[in-house]
Amino acid sequence: FLMALVPGINIGIGLLLLIIIWVVCIIAIILLVLLPKPRYGIPGISLAIVLAATITLIFIFYPRASKGNLTNDEDIDELFIGRILLIVILAIFLAIGCMSVTVLHWIEPIRAYPLRKPIHLSR
Repeated sequence: FLMALVPGINIGIGLLLLIIIWVVCIIAIILLVLLPKPRYGIPGISLAIVLAATITLIFIFYPRASKGNLTNDEDIDELFIGRILLIVILAIFLAIGCMSVTVLHWIEPIRAYPLRKPIHLSR
């Protein structure tokens, strides 16, 4: 098993990959926000979030370890609540991010400029 990659923390290769993927996603979002034209950044931000979320869901629902040699004592998943809590927190932040993109970029009014100066009728 590839447990205890980081001494004292006991994380596996899957969790380490998830941390790296989300850190790269956050760096990509920060770089895309700094683009001068938001029409290029918004699809990239959406793609980065969807790609990282998809990889996270694949890692969660399709674990690599086989369950063939487990006995009744080893069948207990002690980190189930932690994983569910992580998914809930990620879902909350994804919803907050989508709402902020909607409020800050897509609902922003574009005001029309007058084509010519208004005519003032004098008496």
